[in-house]
Amino acid sequence: ASALSPGATIYDDDNIVQIAKENIDQLEGKKEKLIFKRSDEDTSVGQISFGEGSLKTSDEEISLSEEDNDTVEGEDEQPNVAIQEEIANITYEIDVKQELVHKVEAMQRKMVAMDKQFKEKLQLLSEQIKSTELERDKVLQSIDIKSSVDKEKENTIRIKYQKQLEQLKKNLTKLQQEQKNHNQLIREQSKQTIQLKQLKIELQEMKSTK
Repeated sequence: ASALSPGATIYDDDNIVQIAKENIDQLEGKKEKLIFKRSDEDTSVGQISFGEGSLKTSDEEISLSEEDNDTVEGEDEQPNVAIQEEIANITYEIDVKQELVHKVEAMQRKMVAMDKQFKEKLQLLSEQIKSTELERDKVLQSIDIKSSVDKEKENTIRIKYQKQLEQLKKNLTKLQQEQKNHNQLIREQSKQTIQLKQLKIELQEMKSTK
């Protein structure tokens, strides 16, 4: 079985999905060959049984003993059982990897949706900051400072906008941190999913070698 790296993260999930899909295609091809081989052997066994079941001479009919028949059938069944077990193992591995692909793709869709929301909120905050700065500059430019009263008014307005901008920038930093934490959580979930699927495959391989 082809192993998938348990240390992979959301950043190379596209690569993981591609590898898993390629593995599935390879396993499907191998499975088809084994099924064809099993079918071919079943046909061969049927021909042997038909050909050896009854041999006639001019004097008497010579039949294979039950013991001989059992021996032949037992020998013929051994490879078929092994093929059947291998087909079952391949089917299990295909199912596990398909489940992995589906879960990783679902995580990717969730990641894209959440990223879109974060980007929209970050864009909105950035625009609010820019708009507030422009508004502040426009108001300050409109003040004609001719006295101490005007100077005090300017300081009051400047402080007011400064507080607004500080709060907006604080919100922006907080949202950026939330986005970072969200991405980290998705990476961990993706990593754990991949590790779990790999452990399932390894466990199945261990059971099949007992």
